[in-house]
Amino acid sequence: MPHTPSDISQFLYQLIESDFSRRIFGPDFQSYGDFCSYFEKHFPQQQDIHSVWKAKGQNKDAWSEADFQALYVACWIYKPMEKGTYFVRMTSSEAASVGTGFKKLKTRKSSHLSKSGRSAHSGWKFLAGYEELLVQWQETSDRTYLMLKAEGHTTGLGSLYPHLKSWNHKRKTGAGLQANADLNRLANSNHTPIIARGAENFSNAYMAFLKDLGTKRSDGCTTGSSLKAVRSAKATCTVRDMLNVLTMSRNGEWSSKTNREVREKLSALAQRPNETTYGAYVNVDITPEIKAQFRRFAQLFLDENRPNAVYNRYFEEVHVNPDQLSNAIRDFMTWDLPDSLRAQTQRRSRMLNF
Repeated sequence: MPHTPSDISQFLYQLIESDFSRRIFGPDFQSYGDFCSYFEKHFPQQQDIHSVWKAKGQNKDAWSEADFQALYVACWIYKPMEKGTYFVRMTSSEAASVGTGFKKLKTRKSSHLSKSGRSAHSGWKFLAGYEELLVQWQETSDRTYLMLKAEGHTTGLGSLYPHLKSWNHKRKTGAGLQANADLNRLANSNHTPIIARGAENFSNAYMAFLKDLGTKRSDGCTTGSSLKAVRSAKATCTVRDMLNVLTMSRNGEWSSKTNREVREKLSALAQRPNETTYGAYVNVDITPEIKAQFRRFAQLFLDENRPNAVYNRYFEEVHVNPDQLSNAIRDFMTWDLPDSLRAQTQRRSRMLNF
């Protein structure tokens, strides 16, 4: 499976230029040139998202739904996926600018996290079968995030039944209904970088694990906030909350440990869950499926590429920052350059910790 930025860009270039493209993308995204023109229109300043946000600033007239749609397309180029959620990490100054545009979006109901959803669906025709772009504002202990999620249906009256049908299916199975069968097949085939599911809402197996963990830990075994989060078994429970409760950390140490330390702990749990100094996990059933989940968590913390930082995550949502998105766009747009210049640009992306 392609992993590096250049590998992903090459795969997408070949996909976009194939006859299969029309079954995946909307009418305005039917060629490599369409994508490049789109990025040049929405990120004109050398595809630098920082500069675009700074230029728009807190001028509400400068922001529109199209800005959030373009940000989603950039996220998809960075880590393409069939279903899931992107969390775009922002600094305080960036959040002040983006928040101006966010407040202009129409409010809508949402079952995700803060539940304070906004819609950017007007003119939204990027992925075939997806009619809605959900946008949410997420404040966490470490950062402010803009949450972006493509959905098959809007929440208007005409789409109420299919939206509820998909939600009910997700409640029962842990995953929503397919919006694009061709994209689903592509995401589940071998040797593609498309993620089948990268959502912040839990799988049924992980939710059951949290509920079991919550019943087997007594009050006072760790910080009250982490224990409460685990017992609720809702998407607001973070991986760090889970580790605090699982290890019965009195001071909630996993809330402040580095990404590297969290990743190493998750990897160890996936290999040897019962080998601890005090036998803290003996009465908790860590099944092979949960071990596999811990390995996925460990990989996601590794993918952050910020080992000494302290970032949080809920489940398998894709975290990304503006630098990574800007570099992803630049890398994607090198495929029509001469080989020597393309290689030079790709080397620059790798040097920038893409």
